Amino acid sequence: MKDCEDSRKPTFEFAHFSNEEIFSIRKNINKGIGIKEHIKIDSTEINKQMLIEMFNAYAKVKKYTITWDKFDWNQVELFMVVTEIFFKKLETTKNMKISPNDVVDWFNLLYVTPNDRYLTFEDKWRNYILEDERIMHYLYN
Repeated sequence: MKDCEDSRKPTFEFAHFSNEEIFSIRKNINKGIGIKEHIKIDSTEINKQMLIEMFNAYAKVKKYTITWDKFDWNQVELFMVVTEIFFKKLETTKNMKISPNDVVDWFNLLYVTPNDRYLTFEDKWRNYILEDERIMHYLYN
């Protein structure tokens, strides 16, 4: 039981941290460029940097090293596009929050390569995939 709690702790921490930060992000968007312009911004590099920092922190704890200059981001296309969609919805949808289960579902997408298909019965994740032509072919029907 303790191992299970310990393994899930980062998902709870990430969800809590994100939910604390999202209010100021929404406020900045609404006072700044607005939702429509915010959605148009290409967040690929920002998302890559966020993930690099998260994975480097995890790798350090596990005493691993990730060679980012050799990392093929194309192999995690589904994950990256869903990350973009998910965070833009989170940033622009009033009262939307991240749950610890969202974090688990989101990171499961890391395992899906361009040669794979993804099966989920969660409407939220199905809709994210189906609404974007770049990735709709990943969904297993």
